[in-house]
Amino acid sequence: GPWIRHLTALTDLSASQNQLEYLTEAVGELPGLRRLNLMSNCLVSLPPELCLATSLVALNVDGNPLRSPPAEVAREGRGQILEYLRRLHASLLSCALLLTGMALLHFPVEAQLYTSLTRIDLADNLLEELPRAVGNQPGLTDLSAAHNRIRTVDPAICRLAGLVRLHLPFNQLDALPDSVVDLGALTALNLVENAFETLDLPICHISSLTDLRLSHNKVATVGPEVGQLARLRRAHLEHNQLKTLPEEFGRLTALTYLNLSHNRLETLPESFDCVTQLNALDLTANCLSMLPTGIGRCKVLFTFEFGNNPLGAIPTEIQAAGSAVLIDYLGRLYAAGPPPRREGLPEAFKGKTRALNLDRLGLDQVPPYVYG
Repeated sequence: GPWIRHLTALTDLSASQNQLEYLTEAVGELPGLRRLNLMSNCLVSLPPELCLATSLVALNVDGNPLRSPPAEVAREGRGQILEYLRRLHASLLSCALLLTGMALLHFPVEAQLYTSLTRIDLADNLLEELPRAVGNQPGLTDLSAAHNRIRTVDPAICRLAGLVRLHLPFNQLDALPDSVVDLGALTALNLVENAFETLDLPICHISSLTDLRLSHNKVATVGPEVGQLARLRRAHLEHNQLKTLPEEFGRLTALTYLNLSHNRLETLPESFDCVTQLNALDLTANCLSMLPTGIGRCKVLFTFEFGNNPLGAIPTEIQAAGSAVLIDYLGRLYAAGPPPRREGLPEAFKGKTRALNLDRLGLDQVPPYVYG
């Protein structure tokens, strides 16, 4: 019991082959304890305070039905056990449970008893699901479980009304529960390197999102519901399988960063002329022959990547001159007349151009659509 804390000179403690069901946290207050033998008892948990026994060099807990720490931690021996307990103990003080890189197979049972957590990080483990128990943290604002094997997210997670950041990259997810729309405070959602094939409901109903990361998936379709993400400022959709985007994409007027590189895009919606707050746009490695002239309206577009596209409708000298000249060129086309239709630039301008200024662009010849 607690009286053991008074044995300050104790260096060796053996209580093997008994029926102990409980180990007092006072054992962590023994400054000289070097060897602790608890083999073959009935212990289901070790107190987090055991990590405070900093002189401990030998710990034997074999033959106990331990659940905390879990078997995958206990089998690694003293060092891993004490590290696990140290992190549990720290979470009681910081309200942040950081159990990264512990080879965990399940969400820790003891964490279900901590109801004051604001942050949980379970990255680099072997979890296959985010279980219902994670939803029992009413104050949680930051949840990360990157680099696991997660295939499912329990709908109970969506009870976390104060959750601001949800990071689940490098897993095996292909869907989120419909109730994810109840995460009314969520601003950042990271689903990089999963198995999503569409961007539509329910993600597009999370109206509070400002940062969406869905790169390196299998996304081939973006639904018209994407227009409901009116607060979205950053969108990472690179390395997917997109061929088109819906016209509703133009409703994302708060976007400042957009990465669509390494897709299969053949066209971009004409509504792009509404997305004017962009300061970074990456269209590298697609199948674009023309760009929306509305890009020329982006007056704060300081980073614009467009290489590795078959931009046959844009003079090569304009492309070679760099992004600033290209943005200027597109802006002049936009000011001259209606944006090009999908069937191509020349037909859209024929008989409709009001005034087209191509001064000082270094053109070798006047583009044929001007007089076509």
